[in-house]
Order: sequence, then structure tokens, then C-alpha cells
Amino acid sequence: GVGVIHNADRASVTPAREKLFHKEFALPDSTRILLLQGGLSAGRNLEALVEAMIHVRNDSIALVILGDGALSKPLATRVRRLGLGRRVFFHAAVRQEDLPRYTVAADAGVIPYQATCLNNYFCTPNKLFEFIAAGLPILASDLPEITRMVEGRGIGLVGDMSRAETIGRLIDEFFADEMRLAAWRRNVVSAREEVCWEVEGRKLVAIYDAL
Repeated sequence: GVGVIHNADRASVTPAREKLFHKEFALPDSTRILLLQGGLSAGRNLEALVEAMIHVRNDSIALVILGDGALSKPLATRVRRLGLGRRVFFHAAVRQEDLPRYTVAADAGVIPYQATCLNNYFCTPNKLFEFIAAGLPILASDLPEITRMVEGRGIGLVGDMSRAETIGRLIDEFFADEMRLAAWRRNVVSAREEVCWEVEGRKLVAIYDAL
């Protein structure tokens, strides 16, 4: 039991926030960082997310894509072609143990996955827990398990992310209300403790089942 408690406690501590992305990409302090992190592979709606930045009216918002994968070069090419070089930034994947320092440097996390299969439809991606552990409000596709977590706990906004235009509107809406953003941040901090226990509890059950 002690090991599980230790892990939950460790996971619930937010790393100190450094403005790593602002420094790396020479962004003004006022820039809001919307972070996508993970493997850059097909089926994750990444092309539409990048293109959405054309439609974002609030020019203080930047999209940072942290990760590597098959779509790294095609996405970078698309960003250049669309003239989004000052709105969308790419950061290579970092070691798992270093990831929390980078995640916490953002203002919000984005999960744009679409229901391309039943697994996606009912999934709760690891990214969701990584964002919660870092204390980030979340913008996500309206999929059952993600919506249950994000809307149910009041930690962000879900909506239709099927097209670039609708994603762009959601991004603007997400950052439009400062009081709501602050409430989401407070709720994420509260949710983090509970979610860490839930996740650790599931791991413990799986261990017992394996005996």
C-alpha cells in the first residue's frame, strides 16, 4: 500500500512553472500557450488543429506542438504554406521524466482526437491525465469519456473539432472569459488529487487481478 500512496502523492505535485516555450520561441509574456503533446501520427486530427489557427482571432494565442512522428514534417510544411510561422510552433519530444516541466509551461492542453474508431470514441487518452497532473485546463473533442471528465469536473471546454473553422472558434471561446479560465484552473487542482487516486487505484486492482 505504501508504494501506491507514494506514487499518488508524487503525481499530485505540480512542477514549478517556467516559461520554457516563451523563452524557446521568443514569445511575449502575454502569449497564451495552447499545448498539444504526444505522437504526431495520422488519425489524431492534427492537420485540422494546425489549420484552425488561421481562424483564431485572438492573436495572443499560440499553438505549441510537442512531439515527434510521421506527421512532423508534413505539419511543419503546412504551417509554412499557411503562413502560420508566428502562431504554430514545434518542439521535439522530450524524455518522459522531463515532460511535466514542459506541460506545466503551457496555459491549456488540447485533445483534438476524432471518433475514427470505437477505441477513440470511448477512450480517455493519457494526455488527459498528463494535463490534469500539470494543472492545465483542457480543450477537447466532444467524445463520451473525455466529456465526462472535462465537463463533469468543470476543467475545460469540449466541442465539435471536426473542422478547422469550428476548432478556431472553440479556441477563441476557450480563452475569452478570464473568470471561467480561473475557475477551470482551480477545479483542475481539485480534480488532480481525485484523478491520481483513481488512476493509481486502477493500477492496484490490475496488480491484484494478475496474482
